[in-house]
Amino acid sequence: MRKTIIFTALAVSILLIGTFALAESEEKTKKEVTGEVALSDEGNVILDQLVASFEGLEGKYELKLKVKKQGDVLSIERNEIADGLTDEQMALWDALVDIVESLVGEAEGDDVELEIEIEHEFEIEVEEIEEP
Repeated sequence: MRKTIIFTALAVSILLIGTFALAESEEKTKKEVTGEVALSDEGNVILDQLVASFEGLEGKYELKLKVKKQGDVLSIERNEIADGLTDEQMALWDALVDIVESLVGEAEGDDVELEIEIEHEFEIEVEEIEEP
């Protein structure tokens, strides 16, 4: 049985600063958990904390993890992290990787995997507007 959980948030705001500048921001965050192994409650809490840590953080960040077990062999097939993570975000990611490795390693079955992807993008555009 393959499980997929997808969470997407999108925030768009427009702000008039004085009468001269228009600032527009768009923030998109997506998390996706797929695979035959379910993420534990502890793993979900850490994942939610990690996703929340990107709120309001300008830039683009992608984190990808794929842990697979074939027979008795456990392998991390993907562990990609974005540049510029804070120490707190790195600690959360490392804890999440440890949990996923443990869950997949202990899972029943000869060919199971758990994959997590987080994508966050926040950009702010400022435009000069003319006075009427």
